[in-house]
Amino acid sequence: MDAEDQFLQSVFAGEKQFVIPVFQRNYSWGTDELDALWSDVQNLLKADSLSEEHFIGTFVVMPGNHRPGTVPEYLVIDGQQRLITLTLFLSAIRDYATEVNDERHNSFAEEINKKYLIDEFKDGVEKFKVISRAEDRDALFTIVEQESVDENLAETSIYQSYGFLYSKIEEVNGDDEIETLDRLKQIIIQQLPLVMITTSEDENPYAIFETLNERGLQLE
Repeated sequence: MDAEDQFLQSVFAGEKQFVIPVFQRNYSWGTDELDALWSDVQNLLKADSLSEEHFIGTFVVMPGNHRPGTVPEYLVIDGQQRLITLTLFLSAIRDYATEVNDERHNSFAEEINKKYLIDEFKDGVEKFKVISRAEDRDALFTIVEQESVDENLAETSIYQSYGFLYSKIEEVNGDDEIETLDRLKQIIIQQLPLVMITTSEDENPYAIFETLNERGLQLE
């Protein structure tokens, strides 16, 4: 078992995927959790120093199937709610920039998309950095791929969270839109430190999940 201090920027760097295993619950963050996250982000946005940080917790992952010619997988044992929410946050920042629709904002949006949301050189499921449970997948992939959302997907917790975050971006955006968007991006990828614990491949992921539950640790 290995533990390492990281930021989201390094978590998503390189060719890898984070897969939510079937024994995990569906995405379930609501207003309370989103308000708490937004409060932390807003405090960093107002801070005098760009070196200010807010610890967002521990993530536990396990190396998954990796065959030659495929993208390396990591099963997310703990941290799926936060990982999906941060993916939605980056998607909302990207989409807000896309709506402005000028060269500078489009370039900014493309950078977020290619560095933190998808692998432009892969196709199908392999191109996504985060793969949620099957029940949440349509909503998450639709948002990441900037596709139209139907009535059913609009009612999902994932889309509701995305809408919440997008509305918060609208509230804080000032006269210099790209500056505010860039600050938000920097906060998400560089000012929310986490501890990434990587277990060994021969451990049982479900057993680890159950152990964390039995010890009363909050799985998010």
